[in-house]
Amino acid sequence: EPDGERFSDATRTSDGKVIFAPAGSRSIGIFNPSDLSFASIDLLRYFPDQRGYKFSSVIQAASGVVYFGPMYSDGVGVLNYTVPPPMPPQTLISVALPSSLSRAQTKFIDGTLVPSGKIVFTPYDQPLVGVFDPDDDSFRTVDLTGKGWDNYFFGCAGVDGKVYFVPRDSPTIGIFN
Repeated sequence: EPDGERFSDATRTSDGKVIFAPAGSRSIGIFNPSDLSFASIDLLRYFPDQRGYKFSSVIQAASGVVYFGPMYSDGVGVLNYTVPPPMPPQTLISVALPSSLSRAQTKFIDGTLVPSGKIVFTPYDQPLVGVFDPDDDSFRTVDLTGKGWDNYFFGCAGVDGKVYFVPRDSPTIGIFN
């Protein structure tokens, strides 16, 4: 495992388990609060080029599918959690990001599900908001250059159709419609 953090985010699934996003870990964590057991899914099985710090956030959609926000990854992680472990290889995939997003930069640090069913990802080291549509696996970015978003953020929360970004080195809270 790389030095530093193992997991960076968690979400509760419809069956009551807790899925951990693998920030520095080479595995996805699955915690069962009912019996205090912990299982993991080895990312190297699905992503042989895994070097750690691949995903930073985890969001479960209404469908039960779990999505992982790309930190250094070239794609959004998609875990079909409706298939119980042990999972066949096709249940954990990566949906490619646009090639304009360089793998060398940190992309997004957090994400939230909005009422439309899309997932909005928080900008970290660049002025781009990521928007992923699970219905068609499309990913687009919204460029905020020159719009007062020259500072970056660390987390987000979706409230009433808007996404609020937690200031990291910004003097303001970011608000995204």
